[in-house]
Amino acid sequence: MSKAWMWLVPCIGAAACSPADDEGNSEGGGRRDDGAGEAAADADDEADSSAEALAEADDGGVEDVVWDNVCDEMDFVIAMEPVRVMILLDESSSMSSALGWGRSHWQEATEGLNHLLSDPVSRNFIYGLDAFPDGTVEYFEECYDECCADPVCLMTRAFYCMGFSARCDRGCATDLPPVVELAPSAESGPLISDYMGLPFLPGTFTLTPLLRQMQWYRDTGPSVIPDFYADDGNSYIVVVSDGEDTCDAEGDPPDPAPVISGLAAATTSIRTTYGIRSFAIGFGDTSGSMADELNAIAANGGSAFTTFFPIDDPTAIIDAFDSISSEIVSCVYEVGEPSATSDPDEVNFYFDGEVVGYDDACTDGWRWADAEHLRVEFCGASCDALKAGEVTAIQARFGCATILL
Repeated sequence: MSKAWMWLVPCIGAAACSPADDEGNSEGGGRRDDGAGEAAADADDEADSSAEALAEADDGGVEDVVWDNVCDEMDFVIAMEPVRVMILLDESSSMSSALGWGRSHWQEATEGLNHLLSDPVSRNFIYGLDAFPDGTVEYFEECYDECCADPVCLMTRAFYCMGFSARCDRGCATDLPPVVELAPSAESGPLISDYMGLPFLPGTFTLTPLLRQMQWYRDTGPSVIPDFYADDGNSYIVVVSDGEDTCDAEGDPPDPAPVISGLAAATTSIRTTYGIRSFAIGFGDTSGSMADELNAIAANGGSAFTTFFPIDDPTAIIDAFDSISSEIVSCVYEVGEPSATSDPDEVNFYFDGEVVGYDDACTDGWRWADAEHLRVEFCGASCDALKAGEVTAIQARFGCATILL
């Protein structure tokens, strides 16, 4: 698993710790940082730097402290706890429809996903892609004919292409596992981008089995993709769709009520049983069957966003994914087990060179998240800064007395 590493660097000698200089800053998760998440800080054992740190601390109202012990010299690493994101993507033919600014639903979804995968705030998440109705790259390649994607050729061979369309359409099938398996973004990101760029997608599917896809994650997913349901970290579902379910609405005309209640029930069960929260992004009106169905997911998904994100302008898809990534970025980090000589009361963290004070009440600053001192949690405004992408460099040091808020 690829993680955003930050070194816990020891202070050497009897002097106090000080924030790293420009060359020693580790890279954090801010959106302003193109390095995005690979964080490492070198120890600064020069006495004058330590003296400067003490002076700065004194200016900030922190009392001077004299240490007569030798700081531990072992380096440590910390990493954000796992964040797993499964994208449930509608690949029905309507996703090729054009928006008011000339781009298709599929093109907007592609741009949004590429942004999500490269954004410094979210690029260290673990991603998977599950498109519905189900299909595989090999399956589509076998069915696909280049003529059917060429408007001129299509005009002369319409019946031929209709035959291909019927043969490739899997109806309401949702029986296959994700088309891109869960993996760190460095591995899954290129695969997701490649899939979105396939010339025969979105497909010729005329049906949208949204309810069955969510039910698959409630009933079948745990045995097929158990990593998504793991107890460590957190998992999330992000639905991207542009049309109402056309597989389980009953009657003529179809009544969407069973689908809406079914989506609410499935989403609630996924959240309460497995702790997986859900979001919804939609191309279409904010009223009507599609809106009601996506809102059923959003309202029961357990996030702060109780309605779906409508893609109604050229910046909406980026804004939607930014809002989602800021909501789910974790403020809990895992710490490698320290040595027997390590003292958990001698740890300090810095955001962009500014010390983050310890606060056991977790109203701000940071605190240990477990009794074993293997997980640290950033709280209050410090957590908000991480979620907003305002932190570009995080430094962590072990060996000098913890500075309190």
